[in-house]
Amino acid sequence: MTFLRPIKRLLVCFLLLLTVGCTSDMRTRMMVDGMKPMMDKMNSAVNKNPDVETVRRAMPASLVQLDGFIQASPDNEDILLRAAEANIGYALLFIEDTDPKRSGRLNKKARHLLSQADQLFNCEDPEMAVFSYIVPERNH
Repeated sequence: MTFLRPIKRLLVCFLLLLTVGCTSDMRTRMMVDGMKPMMDKMNSAVNKNPDVETVRRAMPASLVQLDGFIQASPDNEDILLRAAEANIGYALLFIEDTDPKRSGRLNKKARHLLSQADQLFNCEDPEMAVFSYIVPERNH
């Protein structure tokens, strides 16, 4: 058992160097950037959920959570696209009929997120920008 002590010490030293070498922002960004598989599962669970009211009530918290992920990793195309999709979906499915102005704000936010994704894909030519044109502007 004493032969494990040097290995444990090396492991502890490695972990300390790893945590000291990374700033809090870097660790947070790495966590967000590694969340794609989990977010795929969450998206699937939301889409398969038969209780529409539960989804409607959960969506605002999800939108705020996605905003936090974007703050942690602003150049993560996947998070930007997921946030745009969530804002569009929530606006169209749950808000547009009851609060058109709020729906318009959510659509505007989605267009902004899609524009950010276009910039990350180096789409400077408006004719070539794919994502910005997914959400039509609506005047409410």
